[in-house]
Amino acid sequence: MSFIHEDIFSVNESLNSVNEDIFSVNESLSFIHEDIFSVNEALSFINEDIFSVNESLSFIHEDIFSVNEALSFINEL
Repeated sequence: MSFIHEDIFSVNESLNSVNEDIFSVNESLSFIHEDIFSVNEALSFINEDIFSVNESLSFIHEDIFSVNEALSFINEL
């Protein structure tokens, strides 16, 4: 009977150790999730900046086109 008690105690210790490992992995995954969320948020801001730059470049392109048309008109005179 004593051997069974020791075996149960040993299994219980092992399960406690596994439980601690699972808790540690879960905690690590939680930090990784937070990091991924932060990166995603930063990429969202970068995307907004790129959109804004693209919009500005579009206006510059329109201005260059207008200047080019004006210069062509002056050149014809």
